[in-house]
Amino acid sequence: MKKKKSFPLPVSILLYIFLFLTLLIFTSVLWAVRTWSSLTMDEILFQITAPLQGTGGGMIASFIWHCAVPSAVIFILLCFFFRRSPAVRLTKSLRILLPVCLLAISIYILDTKMGLFSWIKNIRSDSDFIAENYVEPDNDLITMPEKKRNLVYIYLESMETTYSSKEYGGAFDENVIPELTELALENTSFSGEDGNVNGAYSLLGSTWTMGAMFAQTSGLPLKTSIAADDMQTQTSFFPGIRTLGDILADNGYSQHLLIGSDAAFGARDMYFSQHGNYEIEDYNYAVREKWIAPDYKVWWGFEDAKLFEFAKKELTRLAASDQPFNLTLLTVDTHFEDGYLCQDCPHTFGDNQYANVFACSSKKVAQFVKWIQEQDFYENTTIVISGDHPTMDKDFCKDVPGAYQRRVYTAYINSAVQEENPQKSRIYSTMDAFPTTLAALGAQIEGDRLGLGTNLFSDQPTLLETYGYARLNADLQMRSAFMKEKEAVDLHSESLIAATREKLVNYENTYFTRTGQDQYQFSMWFGDMNDQVKSVSVEYQESPDKEAQAVELKKEGDRFTADLDLKNWTEESVITVSVVDTNDNVHEDLVSGSGNLELMSSHGYLEKLAGLAENYAVLISVRDDASSQAAAARQQLKALGLSEDLSDNYRWSYCAVIDGEQIQEQCAGEDVYLKYTFSNGTAASLYSAGFDSGNKSSIIINGIEYSRNRSGFNIVVYNKDTGLVVDEAHQLPLRAQ
Repeated sequence: MKKKKSFPLPVSILLYIFLFLTLLIFTSVLWAVRTWSSLTMDEILFQITAPLQGTGGGMIASFIWHCAVPSAVIFILLCFFFRRSPAVRLTKSLRILLPVCLLAISIYILDTKMGLFSWIKNIRSDSDFIAENYVEPDNDLITMPEKKRNLVYIYLESMETTYSSKEYGGAFDENVIPELTELALENTSFSGEDGNVNGAYSLLGSTWTMGAMFAQTSGLPLKTSIAADDMQTQTSFFPGIRTLGDILADNGYSQHLLIGSDAAFGARDMYFSQHGNYEIEDYNYAVREKWIAPDYKVWWGFEDAKLFEFAKKELTRLAASDQPFNLTLLTVDTHFEDGYLCQDCPHTFGDNQYANVFACSSKKVAQFVKWIQEQDFYENTTIVISGDHPTMDKDFCKDVPGAYQRRVYTAYINSAVQEENPQKSRIYSTMDAFPTTLAALGAQIEGDRLGLGTNLFSDQPTLLETYGYARLNADLQMRSAFMKEKEAVDLHSESLIAATREKLVNYENTYFTRTGQDQYQFSMWFGDMNDQVKSVSVEYQESPDKEAQAVELKKEGDRFTADLDLKNWTEESVITVSVVDTNDNVHEDLVSGSGNLELMSSHGYLEKLAGLAENYAVLISVRDDASSQAAAARQQLKALGLSEDLSDNYRWSYCAVIDGEQIQEQCAGEDVYLKYTFSNGTAASLYSAGFDSGNKSSIIINGIEYSRNRSGFNIVVYNKDTGLVVDEAHQLPLRAQ
């Protein structure tokens, strides 16, 4: 019997690539749904990018272990099955149908769980909704009382009404936040006659901390034409709007932002200093003022126990002045995953650490409020307590029914006004906090609306009550010329260009694939930054006496490629890559390299290093953090002869020299130096400083700096025979792990 043939080899390779990619997409979608079950596509994209910039956490490691590794294992098993199965027709069908089905299921999950199709439609659509519903907070609409009331505004990280027990409108069988529940019931959360704890919805643009603080003080969603975490590259933060801080500053308030982390993250320091001239009292301030020791750091900076003690001292100092004050606090212990368990935390909920941390936070906040109420200044002070956004913890609310409407905790204490209709249960968002806080301070607001927010003490309907959650969120998601005008972003600022360049370099993967005698296909891939790349060009010079040749790369799928003739390539040859981004900013010499073509391909980079001949040496220096890369590439690093394990040492410093059997390593929680002399007499010096120790990498050989000084591993390969550096790499690309 004639044996049935399988697919031609090129088709078969493409099908295998398609299969692996769809497996990776499928596992990634499942991971995203588990990790951020309550977020929309916009917030998912923000969480994927922003947290990589200093927020803590092993998101990359989590992705590798929960997505890349399972995909690779399943792929290998399927390959084995396809090759061994005697049913050729069945395997041919499966190799086509299986990836198609995986892709279809992934798209279905993204749409049903996160509104993929609506998101695509909305971001491609323009809307005047924000412009038509926005109320400019002009002075002629706002009349502040002659005697100004003080304000204490407490943002509670990830705090929801959900954590209260079902008898009070929460979703848990046992009340995790009993003290906060009592505070809400005894004061104002706009719950009406039902007597339950009520809270605010987090709409699009307000479901992460900076977005939440922006929404509650401006009455607007944080929608920007650049990545939200890139706002710190601008000289101004939404200069076209007037916020709570601006209004209070105009009325003579002394304003202070007290937080236990670095206020620079998310450009919080820029926003609050530019809108209200807040004094920024963050972790770095606490170190400078000697509130804490220079080497003290837990969790994100200092814990909430210290935050509230510092707040008491600040309030005592501020109250001694005749000037009205606004002290705004942001807690941090309850940040996902699982929070920070301080020494005061109870163990009421056994091994459920996050529940114990929330219970601890509830008690600490109540004790702080009680302390304020015992002070002389309390009579003329309004306290606002609000969760910033729903928790992003992947499993804390896993048993909450899908129909339950999760909202952030809200309580107004000692307000200057009462509700016009206290029997009415309000449906409101965090944007309504803007005019409501002013009203609680005794301000008269003509029309009872500011920004997109409504004064909840009035009987004026909120936008949520008028349009409903789905319609309002959809309108907020659409492009808005109004918001673009208000943000006044400079797309060509030097800082934005530098930040974009940093991201491009950190995502960059380079491939040289031999296609014939001295013929190579040069490919580049920029990961999540691909959509921000407009064009890529490569220039290569095979020797100093030859003219450089320039080639434009073509975009093929998710890669940029070009065919190169490199028959005269030597270790002295040089190749450079330049990129034009979608803002028409040019990033010249984004990537450069010389020497060994095989090493210049980042694919399988670690394995190639391990296979180098003895006349090569490898020098490594870490900047920022390399723990997640080290965890994923533990075996490859071990194969190089390295023994230090960085995987559990977040943001540690590390240097290493691998010179044949001679291996030297330096690893510590502080910056480290390593000096080395090669057998040919050439001297090398290495320096590494993790994020908390200076954030720098240096690799100097014969007086010349070769480190790219990028986040993660910086690697230099040196040929001892020729005395030439044949490769420089800025990190361990994910595809090499």
